[in-house]
Amino acid sequence: MGFDVPLIREARPEDAPLLAAAERAIASVPGKLASMPDEIVDDDLRKKIVELDDRCGGIYLVAEHAGTVVGHGFLEPLSLAATSHVVRLMIAVHEGHQRQGVGESPMLTLRGSECGDATTSPAAEQFYAMLDRQNR
Repeated sequence: MGFDVPLIREARPEDAPLLAAAERAIASVPGKLASMPDEIVDDDLRKKIVELDDRCGGIYLVAEHAGTVVGHGFLEPLSLAATSHVVRLMIAVHEGHQRQGVGESPMLTLRGSECGDATTSPAAEQFYAMLDRQNR
């Protein structure tokens, strides 16, 4: 890991503007995030944080290092009873903090709850492979 392990905490609704801005910055680089920057809306993210906090089985986490939010992610079960064992997993390491090991702690926390497949980008595939190698 590039620096000390970040503090992992549950996301709060007031985190939404900062997290949305970080996602827009990431999304501005083609291939890094499925969303387009203009599709990422502060209030939608705030609603997701509240929804996952209220609904059993989902979780939205934030990674902090030295008082700065450096990443975030969530695990969300699909809503139909027949598919509730399948989850949507999203993790975002904020610009300037990528490839330093920041995503490892929240990823391991979220992945520990994962019970289904997640759609991944090539960078995420490499990250998962690295985690698998380290945890053998």
